[in-house]
Amino acid sequence: MLLVVCGLGVTMAAWEVRTMDPWRDYPSEALVLPRSAEMLGTLYPDDAETRFYAAQEALFLRFDLDEAREHLETAIASGVTDNERLLFSYATTLFQMGADPEETEAAVRHWRRCFPHSSAEDPREYSAFYPEWMQAGSLRPIALARGRPLFADINSRKATIEVSDYVSGIVREIPLGDHDDVEFLFEFSPGGTLLASAPEGGDVVLWDVQTLGPRVILQGHESQVECATFSGDDAIVATGGRDKAIKLWDSASGQQMATLSGHDSPISAIAFSPDGRLLATGSWSGELRIWDVNERTLARQVQAHDAVVSSIAFAPDGETLATGARDSLIRLWRVQTAELSKELAGHEAPIYCVAFSPDGQSLVSSSGDWTVRLWTVDSGELQTIVDKSSDSVFAVDFAPGLIIVAGLDNLVRTFRHGNP
Repeated sequence: MLLVVCGLGVTMAAWEVRTMDPWRDYPSEALVLPRSAEMLGTLYPDDAETRFYAAQEALFLRFDLDEAREHLETAIASGVTDNERLLFSYATTLFQMGADPEETEAAVRHWRRCFPHSSAEDPREYSAFYPEWMQAGSLRPIALARGRPLFADINSRKATIEVSDYVSGIVREIPLGDHDDVEFLFEFSPGGTLLASAPEGGDVVLWDVQTLGPRVILQGHESQVECATFSGDDAIVATGGRDKAIKLWDSASGQQMATLSGHDSPISAIAFSPDGRLLATGSWSGELRIWDVNERTLARQVQAHDAVVSSIAFAPDGETLATGARDSLIRLWRVQTAELSKELAGHEAPIYCVAFSPDGQSLVSSSGDWTVRLWTVDSGELQTIVDKSSDSVFAVDFAPGLIIVAGLDNLVRTFRHGNP
């Protein structure tokens, strides 16, 4: 069905929304390392291939550039010249960690000498398309509104954020203007009137979905902001950045209310409890912290994962907290004690996002293995693989009787779940 609507900043679009069969035969390829460094190490101790996979785990699970460099240099020192992935990865790692330009140039020359006919780009150019926030699992190119049929994505060609009502098909375009370097779309406010995003640097822009312009700009972080979330009443915005700081802001005025410090690595995931009294934050080092919002103090902390925490969600009753990380694991925690309750294992690649059902009995998750999975919270068991998609799913949510899935293909897909 097409609906034509005329008005300021509103265009007509046919937005594809489908109710789908979870058992549909999608491609099942997974973006995972074919062999783990641990397994290779048992077969070929100190083999160059083992070192290569160990470096990849350091990069993509922990974003530890120093560890990755050590593994790659050990392999190269053994005289290996026939592994292009290893030599290319070494040059890329040096560039990303800000090594001496002469060192990086030497690594690029060595790769080119060994593979003169390679079709790959110079790593110094290639890396521009894979900046560190993507390596750390914080890619956030789209956003779904909680409990509302709104979806947002960045149209870089038109320099706009497109906010789509995926039921009516109406698309509203927000011109980026001076903020055309926006890289992150975080989330809509619960009321559906604001959308948080981040350009390059330390600012956060709150866009007004009704007026199609910036409402306020939050300025205070010293480096790139990695995550942001709204309190349930829309009043407070919490942000976390590479400066390891969490900041609380008044969403109406943009006034900074507080800074919470203590994490030893950049903040990669953040969520308010349903009542807004607690704030949970996760970091690149895998640490989970739970803060008392009113007192501005740390309430609990735990080493939740051995990899970057990429997603956090509170259960509707506020008693359980879910974390997803680049180690492919989802863990459920008791909020009052920060004790581990359940571990949900089954995904074969880093977790992108997690969300609880409105009754708190189910959890949906998406991963780099191109699957969306539905779990039973009480038992921690997998109910079903909801979707095997041909593209990465970076946003999931529930609606009455449905699971909502959105990915880089710019499609919003729906799957039946429970009773409407």
